[in-house]
Parts: sequence; structure tokens; C-alpha cells
Amino acid sequence: MHELGVVFHIMDTLEKVAEENQAEGISKVVLELGEVSTVIESYLQNCWKWAAGKRQLFADASLVVETLPAVTYCEGCGQTYPTVEHGKIVMRFLLSAKNGISSKEAILAKVWGHDSNAVENHVEVYVGFLRKKLASIGSNLRIEAVRRLGYRLEAEE
Repeated sequence: MHELGVVFHIMDTLEKVAEENQAEGISKVVLELGEVSTVIESYLQNCWKWAAGKRQLFADASLVVETLPAVTYCEGCGQTYPTVEHGKIVMRFLLSAKNGISSKEAILAKVWGHDSNAVENHVEVYVGFLRKKLASIGSNLRIEAVRRLGYRLEAEE
């Protein structure tokens, strides 16, 4: 659980700022947290409550977490796409592949539509995002590239 380390880092930093500004207490901390970060907010809140009870400066401090949406920017076409939403569509498409293999072209058409400026690189970016996400949660699923055909979802034993 790295959330405790995150909390300690925040508190250590704020203690230095408070000392420099001769603050005697902190009432609220607002943390902007990225939508695709691996931090679990409920764990973070629990760690905050525990650590705040151990440090006088934070005795009455609440932690407010604001989630920042993940947005993917395509340098090729200049458009932005909601990372999580498109990632979910790609994953569902891979899961529903009848022959087990999903071509890049089919994924492009399903996720971005036939009239979009999206290119194969868009698919590669989202597959990379999904691979990292699967690894971060300890999933036994992995996305395998099948040369010249597309991608296949595999379960590791």
C-alpha cells in the first residue's frame, strides 16, 4: 500500500511550508488526483485519518480529493479523447472478439468511428494504457500483439 507513503510525503511537505509561514494548524488539504493514478482514494483517506492523528499540525485537517480526468492527446490529429472511456471500449471489444483476435482497423472503427481522424497509433496508445492497468491490478490477463492481425486477450496461468 503506497498510499501511506503518499500521505507522509504530503504531510512532510506541508509541515515545511507551515513552519516557513508560522502556521499553527492546517484545516483542509485539497489534493488533485489523476483518474488513472494507482492511488486508491479510500485507502488514502484511511491513511490520512490515521497519520493526522499522529501529527499535531493536522489534528483537525480534512483531506479533500478532487479527481482530474485523464485525457489522451493525439499529436497527429490534434484531438483529445477521454482515456478511461475509450480504454473501457477497447477492453470490451477485446473481450468480445469472436475468433480471439481484434484487428486495429476493427478497434478503430468501434471506438472512434469510420469518419474519425484516428489512426492505428491511437489503438496502440490505448492498448499500452490497458496493459499497464492490467499489470497494476495484478491481473492474469495480458494483451498480446498478433503480428499483422491485431491483438488477442490471453490469460496467464
